[in-house]
Amino acid sequence: MNNRMEDDFSQLDEHATPTAASSPALSIASLVLGIACFLCGQFVHWAIAILIAIAAIVVGVMARRQSAPKRGFALAGIIMGAVCLIMYALIIGMLAYHIAQINAAMSV
Repeated sequence: MNNRMEDDFSQLDEHATPTAASSPALSIASLVLGIACFLCGQFVHWAIAILIAIAAIVVGVMARRQSAPKRGFALAGIIMGAVCLIMYALIIGMLAYHIAQINAAMSV
C-alpha cells in the first residue's frame, strides 16, 4: 500500500510544473506609475513624465503577461501611460510648430 502511494506521488512530482505565487504588485505599480505620470507632467517636468509613462506601460504589460491578479489595475496603468505619452507628444509637436512659425516671422 505504501509503495503504491509513493509511486502516485512520484508521478505527480515528475509532471508538476512550478508555479510562482501571483502577486498584484506589478499591477498596482503600473497604476501608480500611470497616475504619477500625469502629476509629474503638471507639477514637475514633462520629460520626467514621459519616462514614468513608459515605465507604466512596460510594467503594465509585464503584469498582464504574468496573469497577475488585479489585471484591471495593469490595464488602467497602460492606458494612462499611453494617454500621457500621446498628450505630451502632441504638446511637444505644437510647441515645435509654433517655435518654427515665430522663427520664420522674425527672419522676414
